[in-house]
Amino acid sequence: LTRAPDDATYYYLRHKFDIALTDGDAHGEGWVERDEGKLRARWKLQLPTGNRLDGEWADAVGTRRLPIRLNLVAPQDAEGQGCGADGALKVAFNAPRVAAQMLTVVATDHRYRAVSVLDGSISMVMLADGMRGAAPFNKAMRAWMGDQVADYYWCMSQLRSGNFRKEREVSLHSGSWLVVQERYEVYCGGAYPAGGIAGFETWNLAAGKRVDPWSWIRGGKGEYGGTAPGNLNALILANATRNKGTDDCKDDVDSNNSYLLRPAERGLVFSTSFAHVIQACNEDIELAYSKLMPFLTREGKLAVASLMQVPPLEIPKQVR
Repeated sequence: LTRAPDDATYYYLRHKFDIALTDGDAHGEGWVERDEGKLRARWKLQLPTGNRLDGEWADAVGTRRLPIRLNLVAPQDAEGQGCGADGALKVAFNAPRVAAQMLTVVATDHRYRAVSVLDGSISMVMLADGMRGAAPFNKAMRAWMGDQVADYYWCMSQLRSGNFRKEREVSLHSGSWLVVQERYEVYCGGAYPAGGIAGFETWNLAAGKRVDPWSWIRGGKGEYGGTAPGNLNALILANATRNKGTDDCKDDVDSNNSYLLRPAERGLVFSTSFAHVIQACNEDIELAYSKLMPFLTREGKLAVASLMQVPPLEIPKQVR
């Protein structure tokens, strides 16, 4: 059970779907389960005794009653973190349903492993043991998959006939540099489904850490998706294709300065990420490393130099 000030969530280990609870009265003494606005069940909880909380569950008309016995699970590093936060409490709440997943693992070659769960609804790539940087990279990928499993069950609890597909694949592997692309196709209710490229992660496997390529740009504001400074943005727009002539995307492209950024074989790729209604205007704008030198920080020049020295590795289709 996880809760915020006025709502809570729980799930049965057997089903794993989120069941929402809301504060039942002004004093917070009761909780109710609702489905599409209809009262389904009511909780009445006693005052906690140590790490235990007892109470009673009753259906909407009160004809069926079951005891509630809750035991507090508090990870040692969870101090100060809310139950809904991306932290230890959230991990503890989701741990049983994440641990219950059956992994499908396929070795695509001696470097990569394709891993999926929930009949392929969530898939990702991992590095084979012994590869440079495999331990921290694989740890991060497993954490990502755990988050997606939790999101999958939340999504399906909103709309059982919904759609949830997320995948991470390698788009570049050059020397100690590796770029992971995340794609998604999700519909959990609402006006329309969402989909496309969620973003990229750039990894320095030699250092065993994720790197923000916006830190390579002088004056660039990033943290894994950011803003190009004016002089660089002018060069990006000059190389765009959807702002030429009478293209309907021209105004939106020319007023944009926010991009997803990743290194590629011959240059940095600035990808527009427009809202759903104009996603058709998105494009990848690649600038050659040689043209970018005046805009790079010292860190950026060192990174680009190492990228240019080693030809990219061929990536199996299964992990693309």
